[in-house]
Amino acid sequence: MLIVAGLVFSMAGSPPVAERLHLPTFYFVNRQALFLLPALLVMFGVSLLSPRHIRRVALAVFFIFLALVVATLFFGQEVKGARRWIFGVQPSEFLKPAFVVLVAWAFSEGAARKGVPGNIIALMLFPLTVGPLVLQPDFGQTMLISMVWAILFFMAGLHWLWVVGIGGLGASSALLAYKFVPHVHARIQAFLEPPPPMTAGVPTNFQSETALESFISGSWLGKGPGEGTIKRILPDSHTDYIFAVIGEEFGVLVCIALAALFAFIVVRSLLSAARNEDPFCRFATAGLAMLFGLQGCINMAVNLQLMPAKGMTLPFVSYGGSSLISLALGTGFLLAVTRRRPRAHMVARRADHAAEAESAAPMAGMSGGPVLLAAGGTGGHLFPAEALAHVLEQRGVAVELVTDERALRYGDSFPARAMHTIRSATPRGGSIFSRVAAVARLGFGVVEALALLLRLRPSVVIGFGGYPTVPPLVAASLLRIPTVLHEANGVMGKANRFLAGRVDAIAAGFPLPDAPPALRAKITVTGNPLRPNALAAIREPYPEIDGRLRLLVTGGSHGAAPLAGDRPYRPFARVRRQPGRARAGRCGSRRRGRLAGGVAR
Repeated sequence: MLIVAGLVFSMAGSPPVAERLHLPTFYFVNRQALFLLPALLVMFGVSLLSPRHIRRVALAVFFIFLALVVATLFFGQEVKGARRWIFGVQPSEFLKPAFVVLVAWAFSEGAARKGVPGNIIALMLFPLTVGPLVLQPDFGQTMLISMVWAILFFMAGLHWLWVVGIGGLGASSALLAYKFVPHVHARIQAFLEPPPPMTAGVPTNFQSETALESFISGSWLGKGPGEGTIKRILPDSHTDYIFAVIGEEFGVLVCIALAALFAFIVVRSLLSAARNEDPFCRFATAGLAMLFGLQGCINMAVNLQLMPAKGMTLPFVSYGGSSLISLALGTGFLLAVTRRRPRAHMVARRADHAAEAESAAPMAGMSGGPVLLAAGGTGGHLFPAEALAHVLEQRGVAVELVTDERALRYGDSFPARAMHTIRSATPRGGSIFSRVAAVARLGFGVVEALALLLRLRPSVVIGFGGYPTVPPLVAASLLRIPTVLHEANGVMGKANRFLAGRVDAIAAGFPLPDAPPALRAKITVTGNPLRPNALAAIREPYPEIDGRLRLLVTGGSHGAAPLAGDRPYRPFARVRRQPGRARAGRCGSRRRGRLAGGVAR
């Protein structure tokens, strides 16, 4: 659809440029149509390759066109102050999709094999690629590649210190380019400051102002195909500023529809990446989708004067042989890593059936990925999670734990294959600023959890309460991963109440009579799981007791009340404060903190 639309839009934007260059009216349209056949052949041929062959092709393409990029520095044709062309080809266009596939390969191998330094290889590929581009100079392609690389690095689970470091390096590089590269300085100044006075009759930001005027002139429905007038004075109306021509002749509504089509392709690809169980295919799909989407966003933003001019084409719409064939190569890569392979699927299913026949584990259906347990960092949340982890471990199910920093002290005893910490906070008490900061921290935790789940691909995410369970369960619901919530008390805490409507099932330690009707269908009363040491203690005989048994029931203000309410009790204590940190120690108002125990008869 985009390719056909590109031909139609090229017929609108390219004739004025051809006439100014004293070429036939449809010169650029005919050349674009001529490039379509090799582009379609490349796309179709590459889409049939297996992931293994995709990696090999990307490796060959990367080194061939990296060598050509370096060659442009010495033998390339200089156009508008930059050396980007050699032998009639812009090699940086072909370098981009190959670079994304190689970086995805490095990250996937690093995640799958502990002995492979995948992150280091991806880190070394970055300067190897952008270094020659900066020397051309081509800061638009450098920025695009840097953004896609940073996204993949984030998906691979980089630490927040790396985010700060990479962000600082990117900001410093942009500042240096603004300071020492004349044409970068001129473009940014023209974007930030009001239009300068006329220089030789033409302002320095002439194209940007003219493009914006095209959208205003076209209004919602446009002037009609071939009826545009502003395009006749727009120098790059067939390449970088074809989106403005679309706005003038076809209207803003068509521009919105075109942007929505780009968004649909990107979102559809990202959802496919989220469902893909192969790490390489997952990283490659996400990277190629972001490469495609970001390039389109940059072109549209430049046309709308939302960012400085970058000299970047609109994928499949702008004129350009190198651009069209390289985009076909990238799309072929994308189709190959997302394509269903019936034979491979049948082999995988047979292997799964064989494994189920050999294994006696009743939960072999979870062999597709680990069970991810999410729990707050205190014993009330961690101990039920630990009890379930012991049972799953005995049944041969891989278990991993996601929690906050407080739970690290239980790392030696918790039976998990790996423990992951994410950001979390409790949005209560204090000033409004502290609550906003806590919500923002939870938002960052959701982003971390999304990256973690995309990397682990768990079969199910089970939460055991506490605010550290909010980010992973929210992320799991966004990625359509099955979710279960365990409530150990007779009254739901705030975090569990927030999550209850978003999870697929709720396991309750006690009946929850106050639960809303919409949640009751999800609730199954399972009781609270017990750890092996608690089960061992149950087997020990009780000591002989003469007379009355005094039983002390302790717990939080919500958890203790249902237990104490089951028996006649005589209150013996009023708790105003609890031991611990000052902020977490206050039990609350007298309404919540009156009763912490009772005497059962």
